[in-house]
Amino acid sequence: MWKSTFVLLSVILSVCVALPGNVQSIAQPSHRVAEWNNQTFSDIVEFTASPLVPPLGTEMPEKNENINITIHIKNNTAVIDSAVINITNAVYWDGKKIPNMNPGIFSFRRIDDYSGYCIINNAKYFPAGSQVWWRIEVTNYTSTPATIVSDIYYYKVNGAWPYNSTVENAFEKCIDISASPDVINGMYPNAYDSVSITIDSTKSGIKIGTAYLNFTVKEGSKVTNYERWPFSPNDVFRAKLTSPIPGYLPETVISFYIVAYDDSRDSTRWLQSQTYTYTVSKNNTWQYPKFEQNIIVRTDPDVIEKSNATVSAGEPVNITIVSRVSNVSIYVAFIEYELAAPGLEPSKGTDIFEKVNSTTWYYVVDGLPPGISVKFRIKAYDILYNLTVSKEYNYSVNYTVAGPGGKTLSWFYVVVMEFDNNEKVYKYVKDAEIKIYNDSWDCYTRTNVMGFAYPNATGSTELQLLTFGNYTIEVTWKGQTKNITYELSNDSNKTITLYFNEPDKPPVYANITTFPEIYLVAPYIGVTVILIPVAWYLNYRRRRAEEEEKRITV
Repeated sequence: MWKSTFVLLSVILSVCVALPGNVQSIAQPSHRVAEWNNQTFSDIVEFTASPLVPPLGTEMPEKNENINITIHIKNNTAVIDSAVINITNAVYWDGKKIPNMNPGIFSFRRIDDYSGYCIINNAKYFPAGSQVWWRIEVTNYTSTPATIVSDIYYYKVNGAWPYNSTVENAFEKCIDISASPDVINGMYPNAYDSVSITIDSTKSGIKIGTAYLNFTVKEGSKVTNYERWPFSPNDVFRAKLTSPIPGYLPETVISFYIVAYDDSRDSTRWLQSQTYTYTVSKNNTWQYPKFEQNIIVRTDPDVIEKSNATVSAGEPVNITIVSRVSNVSIYVAFIEYELAAPGLEPSKGTDIFEKVNSTTWYYVVDGLPPGISVKFRIKAYDILYNLTVSKEYNYSVNYTVAGPGGKTLSWFYVVVMEFDNNEKVYKYVKDAEIKIYNDSWDCYTRTNVMGFAYPNATGSTELQLLTFGNYTIEVTWKGQTKNITYELSNDSNKTITLYFNEPDKPPVYANITTFPEIYLVAPYIGVTVILIPVAWYLNYRRRRAEEEEKRITV
């Protein structure tokens, strides 16, 4: 065993050793000693390190990675009585000195008389970004102690921003900032358009631990501050994060800056960006008298460029409108529609478009039964509430004739309703799980926002026409499953309604379960289908849209 024979050195070590887990070296009497005069450390001692930090290599330890160092006396020319690593200087990422490590001592543990190993405990003492200067000191005790000392070596712990806050524009040197629309380079967003801010630390080689957006909104004389607005995703270390600044009224002034940390668990290493400022555009109004001059209309499938346009049964129609002038916002847009079916009065209504951004809105006309004809026009308001109205467009839903082998094909609705104990009425259920099957066919689907579903190819919204016969319908909602057997025939009711959470005695006004029928007159098909779920939903959306339009026009 190594044995320490000098009280003074023992005192120094007891004060300076900072090695949890590293046992104090215990010296042993010298057996022989080499003449160390006029010799360098490398002449007498060889050492290895993992990772290979300088001078042995160019590797730097990762965050929380310790350094393992082994020493050996060349040719066993002298016994190691004592050996330490002396930390001559150590600073944090921000340049501040690390307490108790200026200097600091880590002792070697004995392997044999001529070898020892030591662990520099970065995980405890030197966090990411720390810079450490160190040397090895080896002592052999004879009548006069002989100590040989290495050069001073250096390493830096990885995992921190490569520039600290003392460096000008350190944030921008580590992290790229972009915006959409590009307000950083002078663009003006339209009124009510949000601005998406993206930060990307790829160039620094360091992933972002967490980041926050801080911004100030000045609307006239009113100033509002928003702090620590989160970026997303915020669950793991990532190089790229995004955060939105909400849309505001014209001529609102927004200033923002970003604070980013390389580790969400360490608040000492953060960078702050410059402050960026932009102003919301003062929007113009419609530039032309006609709707088509102000707004582009696109549909998928195309039902506006073709005469006598048709779509398949159950096929939705996607309508997109885009302002032709980039700084003219569409404040709100509505669709006015008319649905007509043989034998029934047309059903009319109004619904509201969904916003993509200030110049782009969209609407989806849900898939409809065979034989329905659709007329619609679009009404759009600019930021000053000026109205422009499109011409009327129309299309129809194809009839479906006999299937393969001349078999008659038909279809049906499954309606799911739940009793609302608060309002004491039945309500349509969205997203109930439905399985429809027989011995030769099955599908899995869900009720839509209207509370109904129809047979389709699993994973598709396209209507699946079925041959006559028996089918099992299985509906699952809130952990409850109900099964019924249904016979599809020429005379069968084409609406199957299942009720959940039924009261003991349903109120009379809740027992509305039958609907007017639509008769489709088409070759090979003499079946009855029910349109009421579509009509109910469209009436509901119409009322919502009309209330919104009243609010806009008041």
